[in-house]
Amino acid sequence: MRYLGLSLALAFMIGCGNSIKPNADLTGAYLNDANLKRTDLGYANLFESHLRSADLSGSNLTHTNLQDADLSKADLDGAGLSFSNLKGAKLVTANLIGVDLSFADLGKADLSGAVMTSTNLTQANLRKANLANANLSGANLTGAFLRYSEAWDTATWTGAYYDTEHPAVWPEDMNPKTLGIVEKKPVD
Repeated sequence: MRYLGLSLALAFMIGCGNSIKPNADLTGAYLNDANLKRTDLGYANLFESHLRSADLSGSNLTHTNLQDADLSKADLDGAGLSFSNLKGAKLVTANLIGVDLSFADLGKADLSGAVMTSTNLTQANLRKANLANANLSGANLTGAFLRYSEAWDTATWTGAYYDTEHPAVWPEDMNPKTLGIVEKKPVD
């Protein structure tokens, strides 16, 4: 019955073109396996929501509160999550290819096994994030805060890069060059 009630609630909140009304409160919502492809969820509150295996590819999730949400195995390919709160979120084996996570807070997030190739992590906070076996190949790490991240040494970093004028804050014992992380000079 909870699912039916939620479905009816979502039907009233969704506007035309897969858009959730501004500042929608979906706290604790059960949206596992939901098709939310190319949906505008900007500024929504999805605190502690359940989005396991949900399709959020191409969606707008900027400024969205996803703190402690479960996005394990979710497809976020090409989604926009800049300035989002993902503190403590579970993104285990999630597809984050080409996702914009600039200025996002991923503190204590579980990104183990996540595919984050070509992801934009400019100025993102990954303090105490679990990066076990994550694939960050080609990711933009300009100004990202990675100090105190966990299991970074098991992640794949080949071709990840950062702007020399705004280097990332690395874990103390991490040598970015030996991991295949590249310095790039800013283009004028």
